[in-house]
Amino acid sequence: MYFLTLKHMTNQLLTSFLEIYTLSNNIGKWSKDNFTNNPPRLYRLQAIEALMKALQINCSYQEFQYGEFLLGQNQLVQSELITKIKKSYPILFQTINTEEKKQIDGQFMFEILFSYRMQLQKLTSVKDSVLEYSENNRYPILIIDTINNKLQSDIKAIDNILEYLINPNQINITKQELIEKYNYPVGDLDEIDSDWI
Repeated sequence: MYFLTLKHMTNQLLTSFLEIYTLSNNIGKWSKDNFTNNPPRLYRLQAIEALMKALQINCSYQEFQYGEFLLGQNQLVQSELITKIKKSYPILFQTINTEEKKQIDGQFMFEILFSYRMQLQKLTSVKDSVLEYSENNRYPILIIDTINNKLQSDIKAIDNILEYLINPNQINITKQELIEKYNYPVGDLDEIDSDWI
């Protein structure tokens, strides 16, 4: 039986959310009805909905954006969150005392980092909107690629923190259960995207 890894489930939720955001940044208008005629967005929205249900995140897309699903989260493991931050940004802990380390607000951290991550997604996907360019016009693309490549390790570190906050209870689920119980969409997303272009 194939289990989706914790990393895969949380990464898929994060990735789908960020990808739709680059295409439609008015989260209040996200709905199956509004995306009916846009298969790539609809697929991603259905994936988000299924993953949120499977991960027991009971809130709207806007509330998710602000980390409101973490309010009153009693099982959030502070020490694990601190470990993840310390691993990527050890310098921060040289100035934080022991008491401060115990008082990290997971909801606030998610809200700020996710807001920043959404903006990063828009910046790092700018090149994707340039479908064709001549050899003579490659330099702006190369500049963007160079900058984006430098950002990748920090983006990965932020994603690791966000993914932990999305699933602190470490919920595992089979892919079959995700499809049958939570209506996760089936089909090849790459194919859906390529058919749409």
